[in-house]
Amino acid sequence: MLYSTVAQIGFVVLVAVTGFVLWTGGGWARLSAGLHAVNWMLVAALQRRHEHHIFQTGDFIADLLGAGAACAIAVASRRLWAACLAAFQVLGVINYLVQVFDPRVLHRAFWTAAYIWEAGALACLLVAGAEALRARKRAGGGA
Repeated sequence: MLYSTVAQIGFVVLVAVTGFVLWTGGGWARLSAGLHAVNWMLVAALQRRHEHHIFQTGDFIADLLGAGAACAIAVASRRLWAACLAAFQVLGVINYLVQVFDPRVLHRAFWTAAYIWEAGALACLLVAGAEALRARKRAGGGA
């Protein structure tokens, strides 16, 4: 599931960001963080890491469902961070389609783009948590 050092570091960052958002975030942020973490673990479990030459159907379907959920949350919540999170999720789905339509795309390029989109998604979740924390401090009357 977590074959590389980069994937292991990514998992630790995912757990830290998700924990922060679940602790500080509002309802939409918590839902987004939870769904994102479940999606990430599902994709990691479905990966066929040693079969680079074939389309990762299970990963694609899991990411497609995750992107759909992120888009629905973005529309319902009307938050900028949610729209950006949905955009990064959709870019992750497009990443799979690029390999289908242009098989010359190298496996390393695919994973590099996937890690970049994941970093953007985690940054959006951090913004959601920080926004909720700031709002909570403001409502409490001080810093």
